[in-house]
Amino acid sequence: MVWIASYRGAAYNSFYRHDVIQLPEWGAPIDQVEREHDAPVPPPVAYGVNFGVRHVAFQIFGTTEERHTFGHRRWVAEAFDRIWPVQDAITWPPVKTLDDHTLPQVLNLFATADRRRPSD
Repeated sequence: MVWIASYRGAAYNSFYRHDVIQLPEWGAPIDQVEREHDAPVPPPVAYGVNFGVRHVAFQIFGTTEERHTFGHRRWVAEAFDRIWPVQDAITWPPVKTLDDHTLPQVLNLFATADRRRPSD
């Protein structure tokens, strides 16, 4: 999935952040599970990327598991329009724009997301 937003701040000329979500088979986040030294880390099940140049920001979310989904809530939903998969025409610029206060919050969305598996 790919989203686009407008950035109207002055602190960032360009930016980039990526995060991965890794879950061992038993479902707990990898950072909460003890593993033996040099034991292999499970492959990622999802990834998120935020990047932008000048006044446009993008978010990309991908997953290897059909049950994982991603969507925006609260003010973030008003700042981003999904452009892939295509749904409806978008209005540019969006109703809300990112600024120097809100952009750092967006850059941390994937890192602070709830990483638990949905219940079966």
